[in-house]
Amino acid sequence: MASITWFLFSSRLRIFLTALTFFVGLYALAGFVIIPWMARPRIVETIKELTGRETRLDTLKLNPFTLSGTMAGFEITDLDGEKLLSFDRAYANLQALPSIFKVEAHFKEVDLASPFFRFQINEDGSINIADLINQVTALMAESNVVAEGEEPEEPIAVNVGILRVTDGVISLTDLSRTAPFVSVIAPISFDITGFHTGGASDAPYAFSGTSESGESFSWEGYAALNPVRSKGSFKIEGFSMPKYEPFYDILLNTDVTSGTVAVSASYEFLSGDGGVIRLQDASVIAENMEVVDGRSGNPVASMASASVTGASVD
Repeated sequence: MASITWFLFSSRLRIFLTALTFFVGLYALAGFVIIPWMARPRIVETIKELTGRETRLDTLKLNPFTLSGTMAGFEITDLDGEKLLSFDRAYANLQALPSIFKVEAHFKEVDLASPFFRFQINEDGSINIADLINQVTALMAESNVVAEGEEPEEPIAVNVGILRVTDGVISLTDLSRTAPFVSVIAPISFDITGFHTGGASDAPYAFSGTSESGESFSWEGYAALNPVRSKGSFKIEGFSMPKYEPFYDILLNTDVTSGTVAVSASYEFLSGDGGVIRLQDASVIAENMEVVDGRSGNPVASMASASVTGASVD
């Protein structure tokens, strides 16, 4: 009798284990192979339709067991044929999806490697992403329209444990100036921990970058959305005055042939009713400034060093 019972139990166990193995294998096949194979071209086509720009995505990998995904070789080509936006690799690890109980998506980690963005002011003063800005503005206005008697939908909050960007590049070009201005800010690397797009939590962050000419900037503090608010400090060092001459040559009849400026301050910002914009402990330091007449080239002024410290704006 015991042997029969054990046989029935073991048979049911084998059936259960076989079925479990089959469904786990099917789940793995769908997550690792089928869904990425189907989703990659759809993602490319959707972005292409939304932006009106050629889009490329080389690989899409998903891990259904860790709920993580990796995209590699992503690029959007601008209307003039130049690269607009790209990254080498983007990784995200999802921990929790929005549900009927909690309208929030929680990511353990989001990692973006070697992102690139190109911003250009054209000769006629228009910018290369004007159409995209208009499209986003229209979509936001449409989403804010609520029918009479209906409650507005609560936006999905996004909670990111660690948001990391490494080796980013921003290309800035202004073709509307008499002398075209081109600058590349790189590498840009920063970590944001505990970032949250809604609620009362404040997300600490740190941000730093260096331009091709050695200018450096950093930003650290706290930020949150709904309402938009931020508090922290920033620092800009080695800001080259001659480099940005195309931006002030129209207003001034003088040229700054040498000199650097450093700016730092603590700040606080709160949007909405009763909003706050405050700067504290601000300092501006100018060094090795040489100014000449824009027409004759004769020296106008020189200054070894000058500084303003402890300033506040409220």
